[in-house]
Amino acid sequence: MHYTRRPINIVIYTDEGAVPHAAEQALAFCRTLFGKSAVKEISAAQTRTQNWQAETNLYVVPGGPTSVMHKTLGEEGFQNLKHYVADGGRYMGFCGGAYFGCASVEFAKGDPELERTSKQELSFFKGAGVGPVYPNFEYGTNRGGHVVPLEITGQSQPFATYFDGGGFFQNAEQYTDVEILARYKKDDTAAVVLRTVGKGKALLSGAHIEYCPTLMNTEDTYLQPLLPQLHQQNEARQKICQNWVSKLLA
Repeated sequence: MHYTRRPINIVIYTDEGAVPHAAEQALAFCRTLFGKSAVKEISAAQTRTQNWQAETNLYVVPGGPTSVMHKTLGEEGFQNLKHYVADGGRYMGFCGGAYFGCASVEFAKGDPELERTSKQELSFFKGAGVGPVYPNFEYGTNRGGHVVPLEITGQSQPFATYFDGGGFFQNAEQYTDVEILARYKKDDTAAVVLRTVGKGKALLSGAHIEYCPTLMNTEDTYLQPLLPQLHQQNEARQKICQNWVSKLLA
């Protein structure tokens, strides 16, 4: 499954806002695709410097609270990321990292404890990221974890993957520069999108398509009932994700 093309460098944001287990999954996902030596961690402070863009093929943001990421990266970090992608770079965001790449976020609207609404700096997707698509999300636990079926564009057979708090991309069909790669089977809303941004591209996934079940906590009572189906779907998940990442990097 390793890429054997020209040398490639991937950076994963692992600073404040990135949930540790989500960052570990993103690191493992990219190392499986590209090899361990090609994948490195990057901090908010490093993102704000000017010496990473030229050698980076892909910037990845894992799941986590976007408000914390927003505060930690700061204006200079946003501008570096925006210019990097517009100049030909690639961005990939999962769950919180996908919300982070939208123009705005509507999270748990109407819930007095969970609601988060905000405008976002990156705007790789010009619309809103709206969620959670599935219920029971809870900060700090996997209570909101689900195995969710996705309808893959151009493929008759759906596959299922892990989900916890992610959103859909509102009115994605209305944007001519957005390719919908997958939809939630539940309500046919856009779950995974790919957009051309200037000379670059961004791939955003509300579901945790990067999660490998072998790295999930087998002692977590919320995860235990989900693991058998995730293991069953793992090979299909890997193949589909490899195709999507190839489209992103093309």
